[in-house]
Amino acid sequence: MLDFLFLSNADTGGQGYAITQAINRYTEYTARCIKINQNYIQYPYDLCSNLGQYSLLDGKFYSKTDIINLVKEAKVLVFDTYDRYYGYDILFEDYYIGKKVVYRHNGDQCRRNSFIVDRFHQRNNDAVVVSTPDLLKSIPHVKNKIWLPNLPIDLEYMSSFDLPRYNKTIVIGHTPTNPLRKGTFEFIEALGEIASKYPISFDPIAFTPFYESIYLRATTHHIYFDQITTDIRWYGNASVEASWLGQPVICNELLEGYIDTPFYTVTFENLKERLEELFSNMNKEFYEELQAKHLEWVKKEHNPEILASKHAEWMLDNAREWSKDHQFLTDKISLVEGWRWVRGKGIPLNKDNRKENKVYRDSIKRR
Repeated sequence: MLDFLFLSNADTGGQGYAITQAINRYTEYTARCIKINQNYIQYPYDLCSNLGQYSLLDGKFYSKTDIINLVKEAKVLVFDTYDRYYGYDILFEDYYIGKKVVYRHNGDQCRRNSFIVDRFHQRNNDAVVVSTPDLLKSIPHVKNKIWLPNLPIDLEYMSSFDLPRYNKTIVIGHTPTNPLRKGTFEFIEALGEIASKYPISFDPIAFTPFYESIYLRATTHHIYFDQITTDIRWYGNASVEASWLGQPVICNELLEGYIDTPFYTVTFENLKERLEELFSNMNKEFYEELQAKHLEWVKKEHNPEILASKHAEWMLDNAREWSKDHQFLTDKISLVEGWRWVRGKGIPLNKDNRKENKVYRDSIKRR
């Protein structure tokens, strides 16, 4: 019997795979993870539809029937909510009746659609896991919710690298998936104003596959800059990775009352001043002290063995029965009529379908 089946489009942040692997390795429970697409980040995966249904976890090929049997067998279905509009809610919905489900939220899709998401989950009394604590405030009326920290992805690979050694020239790494969102340009500007005083360089790595990115960061960087935000006030997966690699993290100020971190925190207002303070004090002893604190912290707060148990036990205890009350046009009719899916909205692919699809959309709104 399969305990958990994670369903996703592209596995946001690689967490479906990371949690699946940790549950199988460290707990008495079993888990699998299926995603439809592999995006440019190319996270490791269990099963991926567009790559031939070859499992990287057990080395077997899976037919469509095998996949359907996994859905039928699973006690709890875990939807990556970022992708719930992309297909799996429709593809296997004939087998969802009577199933227990949990929903995972991973970021801005929840923040930007807070009212809709909150109302949807409240109405169905859904079980919701969020990846950052600020998202709890985005769903204020949802009672059955929890924040659980993200797990590291492929810890064995990250642990295979030597820790970075202090160098008089400090290389600052950064992975700007969204430079405007992460404050990349403000950071570059502030760094440029002090670069003539200190031996520092900036090495952003963008749109690079996961393993290549980890390799480059592990072998060339000393410090990692995550992001500066005023609304999220948390850190991303890359800060967890950097800490496992022994790289001190520069990040925005964090929400209080959740986790104490060793991060060097900054704001837009004090960025230049804080960077100057950091690098004016930088020496071998100070760097190694920061490094040790980050390693100690990440092994405690992002320990995959502890988090695997927390995820599994909470999901089993709190999963709710699936309900087809989506109101997000997730319907088989719209798929067969030639729709593609963009950010949760069906877009007609050809002019001939537009009038028919408008009638269909209007009928959905009246339900």
